[in-house]
Amino acid sequence: MQFQHLYALTVRQPWATLIALGYKRYEYRSWQCPLKPQTRFYLHSSAAKHDEEFAKLTRDEIRFLRARGIVDRHAMDYGFIIGLVEYLGDYLSFQSHADVGIDLVDDAGRRRHWGQHWWPIRSVEVFSTPVRACGATRFWAPIEGIKQAANVNYERRDVPGTTTAAVKELRRELEAAEERIRRATT
Repeated sequence: MQFQHLYALTVRQPWATLIALGYKRYEYRSWQCPLKPQTRFYLHSSAAKHDEEFAKLTRDEIRFLRARGIVDRHAMDYGFIIGLVEYLGDYLSFQSHADVGIDLVDDAGRRRHWGQHWWPIRSVEVFSTPVRACGATRFWAPIEGIKQAANVNYERRDVPGTTTAAVKELRRELEAAEERIRRATT
């Protein structure tokens, strides 16, 4: 599948990994999203390592990451386009999630986002081989070479314990479970 006119959004770790793995379903920003709902964009993990972001993780988020082999901040991809995300809308956090038909009150129950825009998002695809890229603030347009690399997922060595390895392991587990179900039903 070719994605010709996609933008990218840079997100700090560990949030980028939690979005890519489907755990974090909302992104919070002080500005309104310029995209139309149901628009896809590349998810880029910031190259900077911010220890304070890891201090904000809840116990459930830490357990979720550890269960996937991501035991510390060094096991994550930094400065890579790591996947594709679908943007589902833009709401002010004065609106309750229930008012717009979303059942989750807030990601991890945090209330610090009051007065900001929140965007329901869905991880569409995690790249098996992330693509190195320099990010920017707000939405930015990757250069053509990066788009091509993201489209074909260039070869990249998988290091055990990285986000890429964790996603591949999850996919293998899912395929094995589907195979067991298929055998049991035939």
